[in-house]
Amino acid sequence: MYHLFARYYDQIFDFNPQIFEPLFKRQYRNACDIGCGTGRLTKVIHDHNINSLGIDLDRDMIEIALRKYPNIEFKVLNMLNISDLQSFDLITCFGNTIPHITPLEFNQFFKSIQEKLADEGVFWIQLLNYNRIIEDKITELQPIIKSDFKFYRNYVFRDHYIEFHTHLETEDESKRGVTNLYPYQMHDFIKLQDTHHLQVSCYGSLDEKPFDLNKDYYLYVKVQKKGSS
Repeated sequence: MYHLFARYYDQIFDFNPQIFEPLFKRQYRNACDIGCGTGRLTKVIHDHNINSLGIDLDRDMIEIALRKYPNIEFKVLNMLNISDLQSFDLITCFGNTIPHITPLEFNQFFKSIQEKLADEGVFWIQLLNYNRIIEDKITELQPIIKSDFKFYRNYVFRDHYIEFHTHLETEDESKRGVTNLYPYQMHDFIKLQDTHHLQVSCYGSLDEKPFDLNKDYYLYVKVQKKGSS
């Protein structure tokens, strides 16, 4: 779906690099930004003198990232196929990327994370607070209206997933897309502590503010190997 509006992505979704500063309270050597989109977070990580790789499944997104930041490494790569990559002491997966994988893929993915995360490394995830979305039965997100386009987003609830519908209107065209989202919640991540050799903490922000199940817009998940500091 995302190739339909890749060229408008940076205009649709606001980006404030300052909110990521808590990531850098410690030093890292190398990082992988999963679901990097047009590379904005990868650039922030790179600017903290960290050897950075951005990966995304969407070729159009990666082509934009390469044009914007030619001195940073980007690859078209499925997040489920990271086994050939090196290990990293910082892995990030922001922008509601995780909900695009099925429950079976979810477990496969975290097995790969267990292998690719350095012993003292940190994996940070950001996704929407699906507990709030489901409890409040949110079916429509706030439209994004700009001078040269309008972007609409709707949810259709199914038994085990959510259909995410998008509609982009410009002066010249109208594009509609749909993809499935799997509404992972805090308990799904906490269970990883039993199924994988991982230590999981859930927060309402990168500052490690306690997560408010009913109010927070995002869920932030911090993953480390068990026994790491």
